[in-house]
This record gives sequence, structure tokens and C-alpha cells, in this order.
Amino acid sequence: SVFAQGPDDSLDTYWATPGLSQWSGPLQVGAAASTYSAPGAVLDQSTGLISVFAQGPDDSLETYWATPGLSQWSGPLPVDSAADVDSAPAAVLNQSTGLVSVFTQGPGDSLDTYWATPGLSQWSGPVAVDSAADVFSAPAAVISQSTGLISVFAQGLNDSLNTYWATPGLSQWSGPLTVDPAGGTFAGPDAVISPSTGLVSAFAQGAGNSLVTYWATPGLSQWSGPLQIGAPGTTFEAVEPATPTSTST
Repeated sequence: SVFAQGPDDSLDTYWATPGLSQWSGPLQVGAAASTYSAPGAVLDQSTGLISVFAQGPDDSLETYWATPGLSQWSGPLPVDSAADVDSAPAAVLNQSTGLVSVFTQGPGDSLDTYWATPGLSQWSGPVAVDSAADVFSAPAAVISQSTGLISVFAQGLNDSLNTYWATPGLSQWSGPLTVDPAGGTFAGPDAVISPSTGLVSAFAQGAGNSLVTYWATPGLSQWSGPLQIGAPGTTFEAVEPATPTSTST
């Protein structure tokens, strides 16, 4: 299932059976004037429930959800109705507990998180992951399903790339840790994690409109990179790795 901001600031979805031979959609999930950012989404593998998040009217954060089959969508439900959201959200889901965590750039270039127990009836947050003026893009996030460790990435001061991380429970965040110092990151990053090895790879638009990647072994204590994937003049926006589990594996 794929989600996008549609005409007149609606929220649309498309879906396909395995093999991608035939796509269906668009189906309108959110009405006109409901969606003001790229959406983020997570899938609960045990129930098939899909939850979608987007910046809503007046810089709010809203969620939509559907049972398997996508025939009937619920929402929007305000996660944060205040003017607290300044970017597209990133979301991860812990498949063991069902806990959903959402991250956004907040007021004053902060990094904020929200979370909910299964069912999405009651949301907590925002809690500042970084309250300083350190965040200058939409965040990206990944979760290790074996340990529950969440890693979040964002463009930092002076076009740097920073990461933050927390053990399960979200009570104490670490970071920012600089993945790449000043002058290396020129758009919001994205990230993936290997379920078998725990290796995290982050991607970003680099100098001269290039595409670069960074990677780290589990623990995130030492980062390697940048390695140039795309030559200068090839990359002109935030990147999106082509994997359906990029934010929740």
C-alpha cells in the first residue's frame, strides 16, 4: 500500500496484489484540505492494521487507520491539535508490543515524538527528543525489532546529519550524534535497517546534488561514510529507499 498527498491537499492510497502487476486506486483516505505534508505509515504484521500519519490543518498531526482490505478508513484523529508540527512525520511500530512512535520537526526547530499503545485511542506527547534549534528537516526513523532500539535521523546545524536513539520505553533519548559534520546534508534523510544484522543505512542528498549513504553496525557508536551512490547533479529532493519496511523492520 502506498500513500501520498493528493489533489487539493487530500490524502490518497494505492494498493497492489503481490507481484505489482496491477495497481488499484487512488482511494481517498483524507478529504480535501486535510493533508499538508508527505505521509508516514506503519503496518502491524499481526493484525494487518495500517496507520497513516500526516501534517494536518494549522500544523496539527493527524492519523488515519484501516483494517485489512482497505475498504473503510477511519480518521482523522488528532494526535496533536496544537500548532506543533513543522514537517512530514516519520513513524515506526514495535511488532512485539504494538507501540507506535511518531517523530516530527517541532516548534523552534526541535525534534518531537508521540506514541500510543495498540488501538491508537490515546496518544502521548509531544516529548522533545531535542529541544534545541538543531533540526532542519523532516526526520527519518527505524526500529530494531529484536531490541526495540529506535534510531532517528535529521538534517542538523550547518547541513550536518545527526542521529538520536532510545531504548524501549522512550524515557531517555541519546544524541544528537553527528553522522556527518557540517556541509554534507542538503535534504531530509531516510534510513533502513537490516532485520538479520541490525546494520543501519542512512541516505541523504549530498553536496552538489549527489546521493550519499552512511552506515553503522548495531549500537550506532561508529558511523562509516559518506559513500557516494549518485553522482553530482542526480539528486534534487529527500530520498526514499525502495523497501516497504524501511521504517519499521
